[in-house]
Amino acid sequence: NILPTKCVQILMKLLSPSSASSAMVATATVAHSSSSILTMEGWNNKPLLFHLLRSSIAAIAAMSELSLHSALYSSLPSSPSVAHWFLLSSLTSAGAFHASGSYLPSSTVMILWMFSAANQLRGKDAR
Repeated sequence: NILPTKCVQILMKLLSPSSASSAMVATATVAHSSSSILTMEGWNNKPLLFHLLRSSIAAIAAMSELSLHSALYSSLPSSPSVAHWFLLSSLTSAGAFHASGSYLPSSTVMILWMFSAANQLRGKDAR
């Protein structure tokens, strides 16, 4: 009974990024310290650790897609259908679905690109 509670607490700590830089930090933190965090908690189950890592990366990817959708919707008020078509195409894309949760550098680049595109559409780019 205590194992799912600890898992939810760790996921809630790891899945609270508010910008692209904090998403990158969260992804790097998950990638490098999740083994030591879960070993300290008494978890030695490597498959569980691997799936926890992949699910946290997938959750951050979903947040980046939603961030880009909301930025498209707010920056193009005359044509909100562009944002809806983006959301529909990203939800039905099998390749992006499988790539978003993978433990690869390209998935991190995809996540960071979506966060940066959303920030540029909102006018919060680093100029």
